[in-house]
Amino acid sequence: IPSEMGKLSQLEQLYLSSNWWISGTIPTHLCALLGLKGLFLDDISFTGTIPSEIGDLVQLETLHMSLIYDLTGTLPSEIGNLINLKELLIESNDQLSGMIPSEIGHLVQLQTLHLYKNDLNGTIPTEIGNLTKLQELHLYTNQLTGSIPKEVGNLGKLRELFLYSNQLTGTIPTEVGSLVAIGKLDLSSNELYGTIPSHIGKLIQLQDLHLHRNEFTGEIPSEIGLLIDLKKLHFYSNQLTGIIPTNIGGLMDVKELKLNSNNLTETIPTEIGDLINLRKIDFSSNNLTGIIPTEVGNLPRLIIIHLNSNKLNGTLSSEIGDLGALENLSLHSNQLTGMIPSQIENLVHLENLWLYGNKLSGSIPFSFCERNPGIYQVDCEDVICHCCKEPECTQYTSPSISSFPSTMPSPIPSISPSMIPSVLLTSQYPTSPSLSVAPSSSLVPTREPCSKVPEDGCAICGDGKCVQNYNSIFKGFSCGNLELYALNGALQVVGDCAYFQSLEELALVCGCA
Repeated sequence: IPSEMGKLSQLEQLYLSSNWWISGTIPTHLCALLGLKGLFLDDISFTGTIPSEIGDLVQLETLHMSLIYDLTGTLPSEIGNLINLKELLIESNDQLSGMIPSEIGHLVQLQTLHLYKNDLNGTIPTEIGNLTKLQELHLYTNQLTGSIPKEVGNLGKLRELFLYSNQLTGTIPTEVGSLVAIGKLDLSSNELYGTIPSHIGKLIQLQDLHLHRNEFTGEIPSEIGLLIDLKKLHFYSNQLTGIIPTNIGGLMDVKELKLNSNNLTETIPTEIGDLINLRKIDFSSNNLTGIIPTEVGNLPRLIIIHLNSNKLNGTLSSEIGDLGALENLSLHSNQLTGMIPSQIENLVHLENLWLYGNKLSGSIPFSFCERNPGIYQVDCEDVICHCCKEPECTQYTSPSISSFPSTMPSPIPSISPSMIPSVLLTSQYPTSPSLSVAPSSSLVPTREPCSKVPEDGCAICGDGKCVQNYNSIFKGFSCGNLELYALNGALQVVGDCAYFQSLEELALVCGCA
């Protein structure tokens, strides 16, 4: 940057952002532009420190110095001289360290203060409470320690308070209840403790409330039900106890409700069915008991339900099939019993299904597997599943062949040739193929099975070549690792079923025409 630029005494706005060819240190002659009101130095290859002379720009209203990855040193105390500053953004400079200077409290005109994603340490200065016009305070992803100063309660115009991903300790000060204009509050991923204060219910304009990954104890305050504009409520990964308050059903606009990984007890309130805008619900890893309320079926926008790792009992109701938008259903590691309702087939968007670790029985319909390629985990001893196997389930459209048995089951009945799909009756085979089970291990191909199945699910045909690996359903038995081989013009079946009687359906997704 030429030194002559420092002679532009009438200059009010200087934009130099995103000029990678600019390097070296921040030139002090820029600080001679005493009429400057806006200085934008983002995303430049500067090195070195912020010059103390920056404090000479007393007319400055906007200062941006972000994404300068080689910027080192500390925030100079002279920054407190910029008494007309309204917007201060010094963010995402991961080598900028040191404490937030107390002189920042002199910037009484400040409306936006972003100091996030730096390497700042020390405590949040109490002088922050002087910034009564502040609307956004973003100090997240630093190394800040100490407690949240009670003076933060003076910031009556604050709309966003983001202090997450630091090392803050102590309790939430009661003065936070004075932030009546706040819409987003994120104190997550710190070391805060104590109870969630009831006065949080005064923040009636709150839309996002994130207190997860702390050490909060006690019960969820019932006053949480007063936050009628709330859209995201994240209290997960704390040490909360007690019940889920029933007045949570008053949060009609809530889209995400995450209370997982706590010590919550008793039942899931039926009022959960009133949250018609709910997209994601996660109550997993608690000590919840009782049944899954049928009212959950009233939530047509749900895409994620995680209720796993609790002590839920009873049956899985047919209303589960009403959740047409559902993509993830995790109910594993509970005490659920009874049959898997056939209405599960209605979940046309489901990608992940975890039901293992219960006492469920029944089956996952074949048509569901064929239509919904995804990951499905069930207790395979009790549940018939065309696309599942223990200990985990694989994608139906991309099966892999890992092994096949060296001996075949006995007795080995024949399979009717009428079961052969017409697509396999082609001139490719020298004789009309027959479908049978290998009568002895001597007919099992000795070469390695297919190591890779193409994306369309059909492997290469040929003598001794693997045609496909399928999971097939036999009446009363679930059979995995069923393999077909083209051998001497015929089709050979190798599988691990205990019985091959009463063949009901052979799952051939594609053949070789």
